[in-house]
Amino acid sequence: MMIFKLIAGQKLFKTLVVFSIFFLFSTSWVVISQWQNSRHQLDTLNQELQHYKVLYQQQLTTNKNLQGSLQEQDEAEVLNNNSLTSSINFDQALVAIDNSGEITSPLAPAIEASLFRMIPNDIPVNYHRISSPYGERLHPISGKWKRHLGMDLTCPLGTPIFATADGVIEMTRASNQGYGNLLKIRHAFGFSTLYAHLNQFAVKPGQFVEKGDRVGFCGSTGNSTGSHLHYEVRFIGKTLDPQDFMQWQPENIEQLFNQQSYVPWANLIQQLNRTINLQLLLAITNKPPINVLNKSSTFTRQDNLKRKEGLQDFGIEDDGWVTVKD
Repeated sequence: MMIFKLIAGQKLFKTLVVFSIFFLFSTSWVVISQWQNSRHQLDTLNQELQHYKVLYQQQLTTNKNLQGSLQEQDEAEVLNNNSLTSSINFDQALVAIDNSGEITSPLAPAIEASLFRMIPNDIPVNYHRISSPYGERLHPISGKWKRHLGMDLTCPLGTPIFATADGVIEMTRASNQGYGNLLKIRHAFGFSTLYAHLNQFAVKPGQFVEKGDRVGFCGSTGNSTGSHLHYEVRFIGKTLDPQDFMQWQPENIEQLFNQQSYVPWANLIQQLNRTINLQLLLAITNKPPINVLNKSSTFTRQDNLKRKEGLQDFGIEDDGWVTVKD
């Protein structure tokens, strides 16, 4: 009996020893695996950190190169490259701006088309006559001389009113006083237009509209003696004579530049030209480097590198990293 207990005790002891060794080995292996994973994650984070540091240094370098305006010959070198102009004529996207800030005519077709889409022009309503022009006038209700901030265009009740440029509806305010039912559209480059005394609105605040979209209907709400549209054009809050913009046509594009000298047109066109050139570069960069469907494509890695250099000139990396000025 004693011998049996001794043998059983030895087996139990050996079993405990083996189990303890296995448990220690398993625990050590788990700890080592976790340490290796943590080390790997730390190395990965360090690599990402170094990558972003490199991007940041590239950003600072690009910012220094972007100070001031781009040299015209640099833009021409990028945009007139033979490998990039296979489907787009970049010469038509350029406009010459000399050092004095004057506009050199004629403007490129892309610039003219953009101006007439983004800057208010043409008539907002099919009107009968101008009942009250812009400037000082004898108020029809108060009988006192007062500055008129827009133009009054007579139109039958319910006549459609249209946006005179692309923009976003900033405000629609219903009222029976003053301007009555008032609508305001925010356009590009600091321009805005106001449409007052409307009968009804056809849009809502926050809605994007294109030039020629219907935004409301002619009415006689507020301080009004008859159905008409009070129309204003403003630049960063300052009222401008709407008639100059209504008479602005592509064939006499320079006329508005001379009439409304308050607007820094040369700087505006320079910025617009830069934006159009950037859009062209982005459009080309989005092309795949290899045309899978067309094996005869002449699109090469060298072309891709040249496009990347062009993007960097505009402060944009190929991976979407956007640089900004300090």
